[in-house]
Amino acid sequence: MVAPQNFPTFLNTAFSRHYLNPQKYHRYVLRNGRRQLASEVVKHLKPLVKPKSSVLELAAGTGILSTVLAGQGYEVWATDHDLQMLKAIPTHSRIHKHRLDFNNPFPVKSDTFNAVTILWGNRYIKNPARFLNQIHRILMPGGFFIWPVFTIELPLWIYLSHPYPLPSVKNLTLLSQKAGFESRYLSPDNPLSTRHPGFLVLKKT
Repeated sequence: MVAPQNFPTFLNTAFSRHYLNPQKYHRYVLRNGRRQLASEVVKHLKPLVKPKSSVLELAAGTGILSTVLAGQGYEVWATDHDLQMLKAIPTHSRIHKHRLDFNNPFPVKSDTFNAVTILWGNRYIKNPARFLNQIHRILMPGGFFIWPVFTIELPLWIYLSHPYPLPSVKNLTLLSQKAGFESRYLSPDNPLSTRHPGFLVLKKT
């Protein structure tokens, strides 16, 4: 249940493409387990990608995951389409901020990154096939995309971005394989959890 004083921030976080107040957003998502979720992403990444490797984070927001990644020794490109959010990301020697709208071709050379990550940005993906093709292109051979998939986010994803096909785990798996990835799915204990999602672990072969 969202506390009344947090309800405007909840609405803005859930339904807006431009967060009016990054500081309120940051406090809200921290209270709702964002740092623990970031740690879970890193837990799945570390056995596959060594520290000092390059990681592209999509929809970085205020940099919670980027900060955790940098703290583990990764070189992080923190990207977001919202400049206000990028400005709110803390300064760190291993975090490099860049504007990127993942619904357009990525302004990145092919075979650049060892890994790609994202947290709660799925709801803004309009064309999952094109999105996956771009990630495959910019990953180095043998690179990984660690992709949290929240079952509970699916209705909001459909409402906001009208993706085709329906972005079920089955369809996302098929699209990732068509893009050239090896894929495996780590299912959650509770499909409705907002803190422990399922994970698609995609490897560029």
